[in-house]
Amino acid sequence: MDYQGLVNYIEKQEEWASETDCFDIAIFRIWVQFEKFLSKKFIDYSIGKYSYNGEDIRRLSFSDELHFKKFMMGEKQYIEYLTKIENVSDSIFMEGRNPFDIINNDIEYSNTYRLLRALRNHIAHESEESRKRYIKMLCGGNVDNFKEPNTYLKEWKKGSNTVTNYTHFLESIKKMAYLIEVPVFS
Repeated sequence: MDYQGLVNYIEKQEEWASETDCFDIAIFRIWVQFEKFLSKKFIDYSIGKYSYNGEDIRRLSFSDELHFKKFMMGEKQYIEYLTKIENVSDSIFMEGRNPFDIINNDIEYSNTYRLLRALRNHIAHESEESRKRYIKMLCGGNVDNFKEPNTYLKEWKKGSNTVTNYTHFLESIKKMAYLIEVPVFS
């Protein structure tokens, strides 16, 4: 999926969520597509499909997608791309040339990314662990402040009376995706 495909999908989900009042399901669906986008971009950048002004941004070179996937998979049956992006992308790309720094190290977006991941995990699993993390990260750490994800998403973003948490997350996903699609390095 490319950036425009992701944006189009987000817009369809925005419309659907407004019609059905199912913002939690919409954000979950959007996260799944965002994860696919990140995975595809991680593969593409890692095998050298993109450069920055003609400059190879990789420290490690993989000859093709199969080579990259075998390296990433190791002993497992599948690749947890988000974990790999978080933990090893700095080793794959040159210092200052990691397209995924936006989600790993940027003050604003890395926090939003972690909040989204905690929200997604709670929506998907509703396990005790995901609930604790959701409460810690999105409900101020107080179980008495717990709100169902759909309710939380419809509330105004803290410090705003014009943007809901849902809208903030969608705009942030679009911005992160754009900055990964067209990275800006200093």
